[in-house]
Amino acid sequence: MTRIHRAVLHAVAAVLLSSSASLAQDAGQTVLGVCTKCHTTKRICRNLGKRDAAWWTAKVGLMLKRGAALNPQGKETVVAYLSGRKPGDRPVCE
Repeated sequence: MTRIHRAVLHAVAAVLLSSSASLAQDAGQTVLGVCTKCHTTKRICRNLGKRDAAWWTAKVGLMLKRGAALNPQGKETVVAYLSGRKPGDRPVCE
């Protein structure tokens, strides 16, 4: 692999990591903005790291039926975010 190839790969990796961090931050802010209209962060935090994507999918789906203001893409983002968090993760568990 040439120096140029390595430089391009490093640049692409940096963009992807930055993009991923930004998406996670956006998802965290979505959770804070949407979920905390009815739930405390403490309630949400209790389940981080203990529940899988299937559980979060069902739970978020139920909240949508009850009127949570979240579109289908937002649901997927929130489910992926919550199912990938660990207990105490910020910004939800501040």
